[in-house]
Amino acid sequence: MAVEGYSNEDWIAQGPTLEGSYSPTQLFTAEDEIKTSAALYKTNQNIAVLTILAKDATGDLVPWAPGATQPVEDGATDQIGPAPTAKPVGVAAADMDTRPAGYNADTYGPYYVQACFNPDLLVWPAALESASYEEKMAALEQAGAPFRIKRLL
Repeated sequence: MAVEGYSNEDWIAQGPTLEGSYSPTQLFTAEDEIKTSAALYKTNQNIAVLTILAKDATGDLVPWAPGATQPVEDGATDQIGPAPTAKPVGVAAADMDTRPAGYNADTYGPYYVQACFNPDLLVWPAALESASYEEKMAALEQAGAPFRIKRLL
């Protein structure tokens, strides 16, 4: 899914543009503090900008899959009860292609850790693509996401 104004090709100089010819898409929808970080993106992934991310068992960034299990924080293997559900940890700040045609390895890349996003621009997991705004917001809150969503008024 290409998001107008936020894909890698939108940041590449492509010649002169007319003044006033660009109207940015409103990604942030509230005055929450915006925090970013960088981490390893998992090998063999093609992650589009604004994809909701989680961490896998090795700590690499992967697309968030609600209901997937996540490793125990301290690495313990004798956990009693079900494994915790994967927690969304942020939103991809750039297209990250770690397949052989791309970076071809685990690669450090940027991601948003905290902000309030326009939910219509985020790349949602398949299980939530057709969900209502309220269902998406509830899923993020229930999973303990460090960011939030708010529709444009």
